[in-house]
Amino acid sequence: MDLDAFNNLIINKCGLFFENERLLTLTEAINKRMLTINSQSSKDYLQILQSDSSEFNELINLLTVNETYFFRESQHLKILTDSIVPELLSKKPFIKIMSAGCSTGQEPYSIVISMYEKYGSGFKKFCSIIGADIDSSTLKKAKIGKYNRESFRNFDDDLKKKYFDETNDGCHQLKNSVIDAVDFHMLNLQSPVYPDNLKDIDVIFYRNVSIYFQSDTKKEIFKKLSQILNNEGFLILSSTETFFHNIGILSLKEINGLFIYHKNTDIVTDTSPCTNPIEIVDRRKHNRKSLPVQTKEIAPRLPKTQRIERRTITPNLFEEALALGMDKKYDQALSAIDTLINSNKTFYKAYTLKTSILINLNCLKEAKDTALFIVKNDPLNIEAYILLGLIARIEQDDLSIIKRMKEALYLKPNNWLAHFYLAEAHLNSGEKIEAYKEYKIVLKLLETGSIIDHGLTMFPMSGSIEQLQHLCRNNLSRLEKIV
Repeated sequence: MDLDAFNNLIINKCGLFFENERLLTLTEAINKRMLTINSQSSKDYLQILQSDSSEFNELINLLTVNETYFFRESQHLKILTDSIVPELLSKKPFIKIMSAGCSTGQEPYSIVISMYEKYGSGFKKFCSIIGADIDSSTLKKAKIGKYNRESFRNFDDDLKKKYFDETNDGCHQLKNSVIDAVDFHMLNLQSPVYPDNLKDIDVIFYRNVSIYFQSDTKKEIFKKLSQILNNEGFLILSSTETFFHNIGILSLKEINGLFIYHKNTDIVTDTSPCTNPIEIVDRRKHNRKSLPVQTKEIAPRLPKTQRIERRTITPNLFEEALALGMDKKYDQALSAIDTLINSNKTFYKAYTLKTSILINLNCLKEAKDTALFIVKNDPLNIEAYILLGLIARIEQDDLSIIKRMKEALYLKPNNWLAHFYLAEAHLNSGEKIEAYKEYKIVLKLLETGSIIDHGLTMFPMSGSIEQLQHLCRNNLSRLEKIV
């Protein structure tokens, strides 16, 4: 079976992409549909898909994974009802909210329930809610509104009793007042033009959908969604996806500690290619000031024959490896870390320690590969992003420093070290206003917090909090004369 041909067809028609372990899902779905319609060969079935849109939709229905549940990332719903809706209604009398990639309806129905709880049934007078998905079979299920217990993870029992009726088969049926509040529509997110009734949207929920797309497709769909968003509208992604879409199309707005995309009136979202402002900064090289953390200690690695013997795993092995690293016994520390990793492939703290040691050994490529492995498998690991920023700093790559430190700050907005390196990168790039803002944040955080709370496991501080504050004040004093 020529899976590449099927993959290319699906990518071109709807943007879904299958690789590695997901190729098994593609193969199983193709075989199932071939058996159902009695297709004699994969070549014949490929031709059917190219000409028969209904059969193509049947295959897509098998390929899309519809794992979701009510009130997923509920903080987004609270921001919607408490902050976004009041802000929008202060400027216009009626708003439209859309769940893009709504699957079997849990997300749009969660929005409805949240609106009921905040505003009562009267919200229907000033708000409409839309659910859109490419999968026709899931939309049919969504319109029925019947769900099993897997859809109610951490769902409040009082809300369940209020908005659902229990059925004889142990499922729960949504009340008609909730079902009737959502209009469902089929939508291929990669379509060149979206239907008119799916335009002029004020809030778009686009969460946990982009994982199915390649990088270029992700950017294109994000751009299309921004085009159907009204000025001053909001686009909400999952926490782990947000910063990876920061490509210069929409601006980020912080609301109660979370970042949401906001469409300002001065943001251009036409069909011309969009340029990330970060990509065009002046990357002139500057002489670096002394690092606030030690990252330049370089020591030769010992031959393998001189490394410590493999030991039995103990609860204190990580602390032992950390102590060895702090004592600059890097080869012994790496041996201990490898023992840890071999026994537990998901012990990402060991990977961050390994990255730190590799930085000290100036093994930057290996350090970067290790940190990227952490990001791929544990995307909420703030230390991995900071370490990638440190590597970029040693390489004098201000663009990457800015990217990585912003990613770290999305996860922990009050990390003073990430703000410090971000300020420095902006300054080195000639972005003096941004540098000024970041140095002020660093100074404030240092005045109210702890210098040792910088998010890194290994690196000790090379200076005192007073020295760092003095450095920030000096930089602010110089920048005030310019900005």
